[in-house]
Amino acid sequence: MKKVKTCIVIADGSRARIFLNEGPGKGLKQLDHDGYLEQPHKETTDNFGIEHPVRGIGHGPETLDPNLLAKRLFAKQVADVINLKAANNEFERIVLVAPAKTLGDLKKKLAKNAANMIKSSISKDFTHVKASDLPKHLKDIMVL
Repeated sequence: MKKVKTCIVIADGSRARIFLNEGPGKGLKQLDHDGYLEQPHKETTDNFGIEHPVRGIGHGPETLDPNLLAKRLFAKQVADVINLKAANNEFERIVLVAPAKTLGDLKKKLAKNAANMIKSSISKDFTHVKASDLPKHLKDIMVL
């Protein structure tokens, strides 16, 4: 039987860890070298403080929270990493674990081929869980 490689993405709005599982009994191998992909810290003088009109329900332009903009940008950066790894055939399946808002932002930014690889998604924040403890948190969806 062929080994099925699964990419496990653990993220929130500002940090992410990416792991690879190569099948039952193989555990998790961390793919991001520094341990975390992190949202860059912005100085107070950058453009995130500018008001951006948003079209939608309401009676005029709304102001997007600079923190929300930063989280959306970070979700795109994480999705770009996943998209690249998926395009390079580094895995066959994806498991996404993130709070609901980040999970939605990540899914929106995944390329079609990567989105089709999603095996499961969990709406929880595991970014503070030690890598060695992740298997017990993921046991309901996969065998590590």
